[in-house]
Amino acid sequence: MKKLFLLAVLFSAITTSHAQYKKASFLNKKGRTYDLGLTSRILGSGNSPALGFSFSYGKERSSKRLFHWWDLDFTLGNKYKYNTTASVFTGTSYVDKQVAVSGKTGSNFAWRYNLAYFLMDNGNEDNKILPFVDLSVGIVLSTQTTLNYTTNPLVTSGLSKEVSGGTAGYTAGIGAGLIYKVNEGFGIKFNAAYYGVLNTETVASDDAFFNTLPNHVGVSIGAHWLLDRDN
Repeated sequence: MKKLFLLAVLFSAITTSHAQYKKASFLNKKGRTYDLGLTSRILGSGNSPALGFSFSYGKERSSKRLFHWWDLDFTLGNKYKYNTTASVFTGTSYVDKQVAVSGKTGSNFAWRYNLAYFLMDNGNEDNKILPFVDLSVGIVLSTQTTLNYTTNPLVTSGLSKEVSGGTAGYTAGIGAGLIYKVNEGFGIKFNAAYYGVLNTETVASDDAFFNTLPNHVGVSIGAHWLLDRDN
């Protein structure tokens, strides 16, 4: 809760500084868009949601419904838990015992390119809500270099299903969202997408490893700035 509160404070502070961002000379290019907000990966499969924040920049024209943006996400580490078996030596022989494995991942960075299409005429000033669909490709990197988990009961080896130690992966996503225009230069953007993840670590099978970054849903909401419409 403390992490979520800090992220909410950050989001509020950035939103109230809209005027200062708009005056910055290096941002002042026609049709350029910038977004800053909160994001979450809803991982499932024994993984808790991962919370974080995102920044993006792109291009949007009132004469075209097709638009694009690059985004950079940072998400905090999340917890995971799963059950498996372990081969334990009892003194005379090895037997399989049920074991609960729990741990926490490292933080993640994700960099994506997004291509989107407005479902309504974004050049019509009367349209305050602009829904869109989008496709994306990207890469995700983890800060975790060593696995960090515990078992109950305690075992040091012999797990039937180990935790995947992959530190990087590629993503491809399909999603939808909307932009609510507060005025011509500022709005609120919401996006939800389903991401397929290709882990760079080669694994024998899904049964042999527990994946801390499976295919998942991602959601984000944030402030959206459009600087000087480019027709």
